[in-house]
Amino acid sequence: MVHKNWGEVETRYKQICQLSAYLWQVLSKIKGIKCLNNSDTEAGLVSFQVTRNFAHKKLFQALDNKGFLLKNLYYPDCIRVCIHYFTLSAEIE
Repeated sequence: MVHKNWGEVETRYKQICQLSAYLWQVLSKIKGIKCLNNSDTEAGLVSFQVTRNFAHKKLFQALDNKGFLLKNLYYPDCIRVCIHYFTLSAEIE
């Protein structure tokens, strides 16, 4: 019921794509972050690596503790963020 109240399937999918693109753009501008996609994604999943002197496992744990939907992948060694249509722009920032 919650999903249908938010909008039709196509509207929800477009929102996922827009938010994923926004996250990809934000991450791509951060020094020390390398997005594994060459461009924004259409699936709601954005994977990135930490390339500076900061263990991505610590970043993963800190974000996970705040309730972000993440997965720590081992191959390739990266963090994957799951965007949903109800993700807020403020959460991305």
